[in-house]
Amino acid sequence: MAIKKLILASLLAFSAIGVQAVEKKVPIKITQKKDVSDKVLRSPVRLPIEVVYNNETMSVEIFCANDVDAEVSVYNAFEELEGYSPCLNSVISLTESDYHTIVIEGDDWIATGVIE
Repeated sequence: MAIKKLILASLLAFSAIGVQAVEKKVPIKITQKKDVSDKVLRSPVRLPIEVVYNNETMSVEIFCANDVDAEVSVYNAFEELEGYSPCLNSVISLTESDYHTIVIEGDDWIATGVIE
């Protein structure tokens, strides 16, 4: 009986190791911009923007359910521009650098996220 439990536990452990997450959701923080007079602009209540990093294809997918105008920039660990898209709902390929900063910029808001 103990051998059956050991075999079952081993199979479960090996199957869990083989199923590593390829895609990882990147948390995004959205803040509002301020204009020249330092007057606070109205910020969007909720932007349905999702960013997913795929470590197998070394790419980042940015998508938004609503029609939102924004530009996407991805910077590597040396703060060099590595990828750019003039719109949301895009896929940006990355190099093998481990650390990336994602900046999504709209008219009166900016969203940032980090891939580590």
